[in-house]
Amino acid sequence: GIIHSFTFNTVHPDLTGFSEVDQDDIKIRFTVNDGSLDSASPATSESFRVDNKAPDVPVITGPSSGFYINSSNYTSYTISGTAEEGSTVEIFSGDTSLGTVTVSSGGSWSINVDFTLLSEGSIALTAVAEDAAGNKSSASAVVAGTFDKTPPQIKHVPYPYVPEGKSIDI
Repeated sequence: GIIHSFTFNTVHPDLTGFSEVDQDDIKIRFTVNDGSLDSASPATSESFRVDNKAPDVPVITGPSSGFYINSSNYTSYTISGTAEEGSTVEIFSGDTSLGTVTVSSGGSWSINVDFTLLSEGSIALTAVAEDAAGNKSSASAVVAGTFDKTPPQIKHVPYPYVPEGKSIDI
């Protein structure tokens, strides 16, 4: 494998060099040095995984573009999709977060969101995934829809008075 050299200060370890390491299993051996350049045998070794790779971009699979949110479903609307297993997906409408969900085994996720805080009109949903290491994906493709919770107004139109035995053409 590739050998990288890092210097660790016991008070403030310098881990900046790991950004150049490919995501892989890493084994570090610590050697005790008393400052006189006489090194003891490696005191311990530790293996860990460097995760500096953002998760794949999540995909919103439902709803599809052209969806409509109305007065009967705006407080609990289901959004679903796929992303890296174990990551956390955050759903946005523009810059407003609508909630987060943990991706299940198999890579699927589903969340019921409440659109109460949004203004009525056009909605542009996106999703961003974040893995356990804190790496964030790019935003998903936009799924566009409409939010209209105001029911239409029905105006009362009085019937015209028609005297008995007469008729009117409408």
